[in-house]
Amino acid sequence: MRYLITAALLALPMPGFASEAKEACALQGQMMGAVQSAYMERVKQAKAVEHVIAANPDWPEGVADALPALVNYVYGYKRRQLKDVDLGAQTETTCLENFEQIQKIQETLTADG
Repeated sequence: MRYLITAALLALPMPGFASEAKEACALQGQMMGAVQSAYMERVKQAKAVEHVIAANPDWPEGVADALPALVNYVYGYKRRQLKDVDLGAQTETTCLENFEQIQKIQETLTADG
């Protein structure tokens, strides 16, 4: 899951300060939770990104780019495996724990690009 979170976060513009890190990680958790909700509501995988974006039109730019990876990850599970799991909370926690590393990766990619 750590690599998925890293990949998805790299698609989003990332702030540089701790309070903004909390906001960015909260958004990441909300995104994962929204994808999980769509899956549990039996939204077809092909329509999941569209469904999540339509339900959350105020999300910042870049979210749509990150969602396909999250959709593939969540839809790779059986629904019964996710029944008692809060992927949104797990994602936010993982993001916060690894935020500095993710930001260093993003800085390296920006410098190389």
